[in-house]
Amino acid sequence: MTDRRVHMYDTTLRDGAQTQGVDFSAADKAAIARELDQLGIDYVEGGWPGANPTDDAFFAEPPKLTRTRLTAFGMTRRTGRSADNDPGLNALLAAKVDVLCIVGKVWDFNVEVGLGIDIDENVAMIADTIAHANKKVDEVIFDAEHFFDGYKANPDYALKCLAAALDAGARWVVLCDTNGGALPQEVERIVVEVTAHIPGERLGIHCHDDTGNAVANTLMAVEAGVRHVQGTLNGLGERCGNANLISIIPSLMLKMNYTTGVSTEGLSRLSHLSHLFDERLNRAPDRSAPYVGSSAFAHKGGLHVSAVEKDPRCYEHVAPELVGNRRPFVPGPNPHTGFGKPPPERLPEAPIPDDRNATFTRHPSPPCNTVNNKKGREALPKPVPDRVVVEFLPSMPHPLSSFLPATALALAGCATDLAAQAQPWVRHTIDRSSRGADGVRMTDVNADGQLDIATGWEEGGVIR
Repeated sequence: MTDRRVHMYDTTLRDGAQTQGVDFSAADKAAIARELDQLGIDYVEGGWPGANPTDDAFFAEPPKLTRTRLTAFGMTRRTGRSADNDPGLNALLAAKVDVLCIVGKVWDFNVEVGLGIDIDENVAMIADTIAHANKKVDEVIFDAEHFFDGYKANPDYALKCLAAALDAGARWVVLCDTNGGALPQEVERIVVEVTAHIPGERLGIHCHDDTGNAVANTLMAVEAGVRHVQGTLNGLGERCGNANLISIIPSLMLKMNYTTGVSTEGLSRLSHLSHLFDERLNRAPDRSAPYVGSSAFAHKGGLHVSAVEKDPRCYEHVAPELVGNRRPFVPGPNPHTGFGKPPPERLPEAPIPDDRNATFTRHPSPPCNTVNNKKGREALPKPVPDRVVVEFLPSMPHPLSSFLPATALALAGCATDLAAQAQPWVRHTIDRSSRGADGVRMTDVNADGQLDIATGWEEGGVIR
């Protein structure tokens, strides 16, 4: 297929509203729709008219959008009723929109068990509903619920349902992975097979994230031929969420050479939109979110920072500015290189104080060469108690040294009663009374062999 234009369809205001703990107001929906319009999303699904008072209020006074086509969602007519005599369908048709998205079942198991009707009656329901809606609005989209499960169980029947919708006038037929159980290789194979019957410019994809593959499944479907993509802001949605448009859009545009309704300028607002949406939900943004998270382009010490300072392409897959993000350098220990510089061959000896009234406390970040005593927090050297617990951050041995470069804050002149465990932090119980005349070395049992730790405080360490 030569057409590289992918049409983006946002379902945040309906699918996202099914998220546990999320409760949009009509005003919330209007504000989010305007942001999506400004971004350049092709379709925004506002909700389900007739399903609840919030959606009724939203569609009674829909926001004015300039680039986005506001869409209302509903379902096929009920069995035993005609399309023009179905209350649910009539409520959908009364919405002040030009585009309708109608969901119907295409999995024979779901038709017989879930609806309890004959599978041929289900095909008639799809055709009647789409044909009736197509007379009332400019565009009708058919969401094929549980398509991938249905295709794997009975491909002929699933395709028959799609054909019924297309023949009745549907612009798009959307292949839905409703329970989120499909894997990328399955999605690719099935979409390729479907495109042998239906051209990709009539096909869409709608994925849930129950296996953590919603974004991957969506991208695979586009590569296989679909040109209509549904998803939500920040992957919001029922259960494990929906395909995350915030990740999909830059992947399509920056990595796969597709075009969307989002301009280069709009793409640079992506981080802003993602964070603004979290603020509206009163949620903390995911700092590890791809592309837009505060840690997405963060670099912490050592090899990475050194290379990024020379050319960011060494460790960045795209420039953060393209998606409105930035590149922070994070201070602190790095597990590859210790604390950013090789240690001296041996740390200087430190005197052992006599006062035993001090106690050590946990401090959040290095360097913290301080203790708490009766006079408050002061700089070392300070009195050492009879028995304290210090935890050390494991690190890789420095090639030029006989001791670990980032073993934090070795306590001067104390022997160790090793209660160390092979955990992210290694715990040492230090008994001052067992020190030798020449001072005693401490052993890190997480290192290969027994590596001597010089007495004194190592620069930049953390006492826990």
